[in-house]
Amino acid sequence: MHDVMTGFFVPNSNDEAANIGATFGTTTNIINGGHECGNGSSKARDRGVFYTNWLNFFDLPVEDGLDCADQQGNFPSGGASDVPGYWEQAWSGKTECRPVGYQTPYAVTARDDYKRCVCDKFGSGEASCP
Repeated sequence: MHDVMTGFFVPNSNDEAANIGATFGTTTNIINGGHECGNGSSKARDRGVFYTNWLNFFDLPVEDGLDCADQQGNFPSGGASDVPGYWEQAWSGKTECRPVGYQTPYAVTARDDYKRCVCDKFGSGEASCP
C-alpha cells in the first residue's frame, strides 16, 4: 500500500493485464479487493468519491483510477507485488530458512526474524541463539 500511495509501485505486464496500476483504486484492491473489486461495488466507488473530496479540500489535482471496478479482485500471480514476505524452514537438509509467499510467524521485514526462524526450527528456540 505504501508503495502505491507514494508512487514507488511499478506495475509489470501481469499487473497491467489485470488493470492494476499505481492508482487509488489499487489501494482499495489491497485492502478489500476480493469483495469490492471487479464487480462494480458501490463501496469501492464511494471510497473514490471520499478521496476526491479530500483532494478538493487540499486543492490537489483530480486523479484517474479512483475505483477498482475494472481490476480483478486480487493481485495476479507473477505481478510486481508477488514477492515472498516470510521465512520458513528450508527442507533441503541445510540449516537455513527460505523466503516464502505464504504467511509464517517470521516476516522478511522484521528485524531478526530470519535468526528466529533458524533458531526455532533448528535449535532450541530463540533463547539459545546468539
